Amino acid sequence: MRIKKYLAGILAVVLLGGCNEAVGEVGEKMPEQFVLQIEEYQPILKLAGNLAATQETLVSTKASGRISDLRVGGGDRVFAGQILGELSAEESKISLRTASNDNQNARISYSAQKRLLDEQVISAEKAVATAEAALRGSESSASGTASTTDEQISLAEKSVQQAENALESVEQIAEQRWTSFYSGAKSTMRGAMLVAGSLLTFSDNLLEVDENLDNSYYDQYKNYFGAKDSQTLIDARDSAIIFSRAINNFSEIYDSKIKSGDLSNEEWVIQMIEVEQILELAQILVEDIYRVLSASSTNNTLTDTVLQNLKTQILTLGGQVEAAILSSSDGVKVGVRGWLMTKSEIETQNTAEISAAEKQLLIAEQALNQTRAATSQGVTGANSQVNILEEQLAQTKSGLASARALRESTLRQLERGLSASSGNLQLAGALLENTKIVAPFEGVIVAKLAEKGQVVGAGQPVFQISNDDLFKLEADVPDTKIAKLKIGLPAKITLDGIGGEYSAVLTKIDPSVDVVTRKLGIELSLSEIPPGARVGQFARAELSLSSEPAFFVPREFVRSDFDGQYILLDDGSRISIFTGVERDDEIKIWWSEIAAGKILEL
Repeated sequence: MRIKKYLAGILAVVLLGGCNEAVGEVGEKMPEQFVLQIEEYQPILKLAGNLAATQETLVSTKASGRISDLRVGGGDRVFAGQILGELSAEESKISLRTASNDNQNARISYSAQKRLLDEQVISAEKAVATAEAALRGSESSASGTASTTDEQISLAEKSVQQAENALESVEQIAEQRWTSFYSGAKSTMRGAMLVAGSLLTFSDNLLEVDENLDNSYYDQYKNYFGAKDSQTLIDARDSAIIFSRAINNFSEIYDSKIKSGDLSNEEWVIQMIEVEQILELAQILVEDIYRVLSASSTNNTLTDTVLQNLKTQILTLGGQVEAAILSSSDGVKVGVRGWLMTKSEIETQNTAEISAAEKQLLIAEQALNQTRAATSQGVTGANSQVNILEEQLAQTKSGLASARALRESTLRQLERGLSASSGNLQLAGALLENTKIVAPFEGVIVAKLAEKGQVVGAGQPVFQISNDDLFKLEADVPDTKIAKLKIGLPAKITLDGIGGEYSAVLTKIDPSVDVVTRKLGIELSLSEIPPGARVGQFARAELSLSSEPAFFVPREFVRSDFDGQYILLDDGSRISIFTGVERDDEIKIWWSEIAAGKILEL
């Protein structure tokens, strides 16, 4: 190829300068020349890097807590859905059991009250049927049948009996409400005391109210609490002491009577008010502890992470205290104060229903008395009785409508409570499920980022997992090559110790350049898996860049001295140049005015 270029150069000289100039005088040596020619050149960029998995992620916790079990380690292969570890779930299990008991109680209460309400409606329907029969009998009596007066009295007496039965049914429903209501008192109080106990343990650890406590947060970080000798810390310790005394004073009654449930309804109310006051002291303690943590300073021992974890724990405990006092779902009140509020609502509802049933009984009794008084009045009395029984029929129909409406409203309320307890049960189950650390896909554990017994926050990574079904090569490219990069460029990959070349494609170009190294990252995705390849293995790549116009000249035309590299043109001018890649015995050159057709002089 060089001979052809030299001949082309000589021919160009002859054509441009004439034969005499090209040959010169007889015996002179004609200088060698080279004519610049542009050609399309596809540069190859050689890179090196490490194999990485195409799919890789961090497996994090869904909840905060202490790691109780880690079942896998680095290098282990796992499958999608596999449980990799678990957080301590004792409180979640207790919550699940409590929610399950509450849901079971709600179902029992629903079934019992529905049966009683159905019986009340049936009783009211019978009262309407009886009133209708009484009215028909009274109308017959008005036609002159004297014997019907006794029947009318009998029917009126049956109406009284029906009203008495309705009153008894309402009273049974009211009693069932109280039974169902007070059956939840123990679990409500137990849940509140579990929350109070958790806060007491945390405050003892943090504030060292109990000086005999070992390994407390206070022992570990007491030199770094910014509020160590401040009024803030003093207030918090005072609040913790008051809170601890309140719990200790209450614990004797709790252990002797409440755990066994050996309390009357009135005693449940008294003790529930006591627990409400303890939870109000708990709220004060939560606020004081948060102020202590907010006033604390950090360093290498008390890190921002530890301090933030302590704040998260006290905020979580504060939320649990608030829920133990009062929370609601679909209109159903939960918690100690919710229990007390629900008690007042039940009292109001029972009073109203019993009062309405008593009124119905009074009306039936009045009707009976009026029927007896009318037996001696003949047809006039019979006609009067018709009017009375018509009114009574209207009243019994109204009672039936009220009974049906009461059944519907009460059942809706019970269904909301049942739905709320089912939702709490599902939530408790979900919270327990969140204590499990699960693999999102099949792959290999490449890193274990936490240890058993470590306290972690929600969202904290525990494992790093990668899928080695396909590989990618990550490498850095000088910013001078940016213009020649584009997605889809082909590459060849070789790996030490593994024979052969493997095809790859440029699939990712980082959007920014590192200001220090002046390089940007790229990713080459392999089209196949090299046998025996592993994540992190060193690899080499040859990336075919976009083609570009280029000028190549024989190496001997490029000269250099102390001023750098240069070439000579046929007119004797010296041109400074820069050189690039080499191939065979040629070298790539460029300068500001490079153009095809320039003649170089050797």
